[in-house]
Amino acid sequence: MKRLFGRWNIMKHCVLSLIVLLLIGTGMIAYEKLKVPSAIGVIGGGDGPTEVVRCYGGSVFPFVLVCIVLFVIMLVSYKPIKRFFEKAK
Repeated sequence: MKRLFGRWNIMKHCVLSLIVLLLIGTGMIAYEKLKVPSAIGVIGGGDGPTEVVRCYGGSVFPFVLVCIVLFVIMLVSYKPIKRFFEKAK
C-alpha cells in the first residue's frame, strides 16, 4: 500500500480521478432512475389495448456537464494531492 501511494504521479492521479468520477456518475444515474415521472399519459381506446406512457423529462446535458467540471477540478487538484502524499511519507 505504501508503494502504491509512495510516488504520486499524473497517471495515478488520472486513474483515481476517473474512478471517483465513475462512482459519482453511477450515483447520479441511480438518482435519475429513482425520480418520479413528470408526466403520465394513458393511451388506449374502448376496445383496444391500453398503454401507460411515462415521461421523466431528464436531459443528458447536466449530467455530462457535471462530470466534465468534476474531472477538471480533480485534475487541477493534482499538485495539492501530490504534496499531501509526499508529506505523508
